[in-house]
Amino acid sequence: QYERKGDELIHKTKIKVRFYECDVYGHVNHAVYLNYLECARIDFLNTNNLSMKAFQDMGYRLFIAQININFKNSAEHDDLLIIKTTPLELGKSYGIFRQTVLKENIKICEAEVKWVCVNDKGKPSRLPDLPGISVLNPGMESANR
Repeated sequence: QYERKGDELIHKTKIKVRFYECDVYGHVNHAVYLNYLECARIDFLNTNNLSMKAFQDMGYRLFIAQININFKNSAEHDDLLIIKTTPLELGKSYGIFRQTVLKENIKICEAEVKWVCVNDKGKPSRLPDLPGISVLNPGMESANR
């Protein structure tokens, strides 16, 4: 589920394309990739004991502030996709992931996703001190490994 490339820790999530996610042209609709990327980010967090529920229980939320996606190729019904999620940057109240969607070794798309930590009033807030939070820092490994 993980691979290491230099100092980068890359998490992998597998998703099989479902028929209803395809458009009239027979390929995955561009908007569906947002769901795939979200699924992979949640999987990354859960694998490192950083569940969304843990954040919520402490009065925090992780909101997406910006997503930039570059599409390279298409995916179709029944394709098995691998989504690689890598932390790129960590600030006091935000982080950036690079996410790459692959079909076999063909790059389907690549995204940069900026998220922010907010408190229960929706205001930007420092990240809470949770076990495993260091995995969000590029080049750092989770204590769970």
